[in-house]
Amino acid sequence: MITLYGRAASRVALYLLVAYLLLIGGQYYGLVVFQINVLSTILLIVIAICWIGWRLKCKRGFAQTPLDLPIFLGLGAAAVGVIFSLDPSRSAGALFLGMVWAGVYWITADGLSEGLSRRALGRAIYLSGAVIAVVAFVQVILFWRDWLTLGLLPQASFRVAAPNPTAAFLNFIWTLWLAELIESKRWWQRIILIAMLILSGIVMLYTSSRGGWLGMASGAFVFVLIYRHSLFNLARAIYSRPILRIVIALSAVVAVVVVSAIAMRQWSHATHAPTIASSREEFWPPAWEAFLRSPISGTGLFTYSSTYLASLSVPPRGIFNQAHGLVFNLLSETGLIGLGAAIFALIVFVKNVGQVANSPDTESHWRAAALASLGGTFAHSFVETTYVNPPVMALIAIACAMVMPISSRGWRNGIILIGFCVCALWGVWAYQPLHEGVELGNEGRWKEAAALLDEAIKRDPFSTWTKLQSGYASHRSGSYTRAIDLYRQALKREPSYSMNWANLAAAQWANGDREGAKLTLARARSLAPDSIHFQTVESKWTGAPPPLIKQDEVEERIALVITGKLLVDELTKDRERLAASFESREIVFSQVIQLAEIEIAQKNLPRANYLLKYATAMRGDSPITLEFAYGDLDAARGDLRSAALHYARAWELYSLQDDTSYGWLIFVREGFRENIAPELAVMPLPRYMIIRLQTLSMWYRTLGEEELANRFERMSK
Repeated sequence: MITLYGRAASRVALYLLVAYLLLIGGQYYGLVVFQINVLSTILLIVIAICWIGWRLKCKRGFAQTPLDLPIFLGLGAAAVGVIFSLDPSRSAGALFLGMVWAGVYWITADGLSEGLSRRALGRAIYLSGAVIAVVAFVQVILFWRDWLTLGLLPQASFRVAAPNPTAAFLNFIWTLWLAELIESKRWWQRIILIAMLILSGIVMLYTSSRGGWLGMASGAFVFVLIYRHSLFNLARAIYSRPILRIVIALSAVVAVVVVSAIAMRQWSHATHAPTIASSREEFWPPAWEAFLRSPISGTGLFTYSSTYLASLSVPPRGIFNQAHGLVFNLLSETGLIGLGAAIFALIVFVKNVGQVANSPDTESHWRAAALASLGGTFAHSFVETTYVNPPVMALIAIACAMVMPISSRGWRNGIILIGFCVCALWGVWAYQPLHEGVELGNEGRWKEAAALLDEAIKRDPFSTWTKLQSGYASHRSGSYTRAIDLYRQALKREPSYSMNWANLAAAQWANGDREGAKLTLARARSLAPDSIHFQTVESKWTGAPPPLIKQDEVEERIALVITGKLLVDELTKDRERLAASFESREIVFSQVIQLAEIEIAQKNLPRANYLLKYATAMRGDSPITLEFAYGDLDAARGDLRSAALHYARAWELYSLQDDTSYGWLIFVREGFRENIAPELAVMPLPRYMIIRLQTLSMWYRTLGEEELANRFERMSK
């Protein structure tokens, strides 16, 4: 009985540990929380210390595997990259993470060598992954619900949140579900597992991740290759039964038609170009240029974001930390040294994995499932870099341990684990003031933030990013001389970061160095010649004409309709044209919004409400116009408070679209939400936006909210 309870307790502990590793410690959907990072670090340190202590007590070394040497070489390549990195601290952090996942691999391999069941490990993974799959499936259900409430089939494609990481998760868990299905003897278990496999297939389609689709196809190929004889026998048995042949044939036809229809729609998703390499032309050339500049060691791990910024002349739509491709990422960040280490690891892996196929032991299904998932992840990694996501890295480490044989025993892996513990403790100590300083800065307590960030620099003097953060905090606290010095120190390593050249210029201007500020701003302008922010500031400093912002004519006309300054008759032709497009279902999201606004202006409120629900179901990429339209509808209904809330939300979204996106770059650690000097924050507004702000001010004044009314009135001037 005690043994039974002990086994149950250990099984539950394993499940909880894996769930934490994948869902919380893995920071699902990219959540960056310092406290969780600390907790995860402490948890892993405790596990490592306990494991080392247990091994010492048993006087038995760690299990050693054929992958140990490639892992050591990879860590060595990362260490060399730290020396030549654009930001040594950032690359050292990546090296530390590499040690963490190496530790996960060795502990898993050691546990398996001591009797840890691959079945239990696989179940822990797919049960945790099922949470992610179900969450994503609910999103799909809500998408269909929105359309069906309109009495229509979906008229637009849809992607679940975090599509590429979700696809990477699915490429691991579906093979494990399949392994469980092969082993299962109970009918109810088989039904549940088949349902989960269907669910994962549906979610995979709605990720619109062509790399994920490629990975699933590759994983299926590996699985079929391993079980080709068993599958052939199964197919022969099915063929001998006519009824089964008919049922399976009809099911296959229906599945192919449905899947093809969804796949074609998702393939043409608005975020995609026609090919599988869509948008990779944005990511791969900068990586190649970085490799040519530093072909031997690369620019350092976790520095691709700097490379990406250097390649752009205008502020990007987002900041990307990875090159969206294994080969290009390795070439960019680790050079030929890292690529060579990766190729060597692949050769060793392939050489030693042969015994997985049709292994005679009872866990052969789980080995095969792990190998298939690794094959899928490898294929996916050529067009995406989801493998750097912490949960995916954990899955890769565990899956490799599940398929690798044990070659011998020794203490070298334990030494690395001790090194990991030391580095982890240092990391928690070094990054604590950075975290606290950022929190204070985001609360507006800039002097206290600057003091803590100076302490962070003392603890980690090689961190370029910390110097940028500290410079910004000093700037906001009025310590311009200190800010100038820190900006210059950081820019020696990160000369491509145009926003901080502009921040330096603003600090020089505030410090009285007007000519120096103009020259520095010119440097920022050369890196981002189309930046409206920089042009605006330059016009203020030099007296040049302010930049012209391209006006959205349709938006402006609609705004004038809402305020009664344009006759509705002028939009009659637009209404007829858009209505015809709507009836033929040849209409895009923005056009639906325009048609809804015209119906509001003509007091056709039920029709306008239907159109806005239609636009909501389309889930377009312009929520600003949708918020404005809902505000206009509420105003037409007489609900000014709700209308004002929609307008305020639209303004918030609009204010997040300009050059300040540079300031949201977190790299690996936390940073200020805005990283742009106040002197640079002034930029002209499009006329239609001015009209919207004036309308919002009028509504708040009508509601008696004078403070808010004055605030938005000032913004409109």
